[in-house]
Amino acid sequence: MSSWFRSRPWARPAAPADPAAPVAATKGDLDAAYRRGRQDEHRRRRGSPLLTLIGVLAVAAVALFVYLAIQTGSASNGGALVDQKIANASETVTAPVKNAESRAGAALE
Repeated sequence: MSSWFRSRPWARPAAPADPAAPVAATKGDLDAAYRRGRQDEHRRRRGSPLLTLIGVLAVAAVALFVYLAIQTGSASNGGALVDQKIANASETVTAPVKNAESRAGAALE
């Protein structure tokens, strides 16, 4: 039975006419191979959007610190300016919360 199966044309692989002869690729074959290669590389090199966002934010923060260091004349003055801005923002945000807390405490009494 196995010899019957091997004797069928669909069961035998097609042998090339001359194994040493180069195979001529058509433009369609080359285009298809190019597209497959681009898709494979895209799948392999796909990055994480979250890591990209974190990287962009880190670069922006470093650029801000460098700008402030140049503007104020030194890195320590730039850092002090950033600390001052953060303290001011913190006071601005926490002031209404503290006021609401004191009013709630007075209302409970």
